[in-house]
Amino acid sequence: MKPKVIIIDDDMESAEILSDLLSLRSIEVLGMGYDGQDAVKLYQKYSPDVVIMDYWMPDFDGLYGLENIRNLDSNAKVIILTGSPDNECGNELFELKPSAIIQKPFNTNKLVQLIDKISLGDIIQLDNKSK
Repeated sequence: MKPKVIIIDDDMESAEILSDLLSLRSIEVLGMGYDGQDAVKLYQKYSPDVVIMDYWMPDFDGLYGLENIRNLDSNAKVIILTGSPDNECGNELFELKPSAIIQKPFNTNKLVQLIDKISLGDIIQLDNKSK
């Protein structure tokens, strides 16, 4: 069974393109949101297998979304997408233990593999240098 995901990105076009790409790979996109607050609402509504969320968003960023999703479900599987270099993702992000962090631009095949692994419960090792 393919995983079910939600996509959170303040760039609506990027979210739609990613949704289309994942759908082509038989990954069901349950919903899309555009900030961390949407992430929390969609997580509560759908309980997806994996959340794919941008880190840098105005108002309610990915850190807000991750922290509040963790408050709802400490085992939630969240992949953070970021266009920032390692040193700009604060220690707070690593303390909240996202399932994976992927640097933009990213390879769609790599993202699909990560979604599959994470949804099955595989643990991806993170450190402050890995993306």
